[in-house]
Amino acid sequence: VFLGHALALVLLVQDGWLAFLAGIVLAAHTMLIAAYLVHECAHATLFADRRNHARMGEALLWITGAGYASFERVQHMHLRHHQDRADVALFDYRDFLRRARPWVVRTVEALERAHVPAVELLMHAQVMVRPFVEPALRGHRDRVVRMLLSRVALFALLASVSVWALGGFALAYLLFLKGLFLGDAFAHTYP
Repeated sequence: VFLGHALALVLLVQDGWLAFLAGIVLAAHTMLIAAYLVHECAHATLFADRRNHARMGEALLWITGAGYASFERVQHMHLRHHQDRADVALFDYRDFLRRARPWVVRTVEALERAHVPAVELLMHAQVMVRPFVEPALRGHRDRVVRMLLSRVALFALLASVSVWALGGFALAYLLFLKGLFLGDAFAHTYP
């Protein structure tokens, strides 16, 4: 995953469309594999030592762009998902959209119809925003800022070499989210 992701970033900044397209596919693929390995870390199925699962989970969350929440929080929510047989989340996007302005709802619906995972992007964004608006989550602010700075540094580096690389990475990320959605859609028996 780590070598493949690094190679994907190198391919994204190369001249030529073939390397660029290969970089997009490889970046999406490595993020998808990283997400499934996070799942295995959450179930402690990769290593004999639980601490190794936490360390690997943290590194893999960074690859997937989901490190705004700690591996410990991700693991807790995931295990609750199995216990409760539900998609456990502290943020109810349906309620958010019910209360949102009509143009927000229309935008989310239009993006979803165009196969842009707007709801999933909304779920990722709320993990970044809520520690700054909900006092109970204030303790997570430092982590969000550190993760954001590390991601901005990556994006700035990519953009400094090639603005196309940044766009290619964004497309890879959307493909990754779509791949997760498709995998999850057939792995669960609840809405």
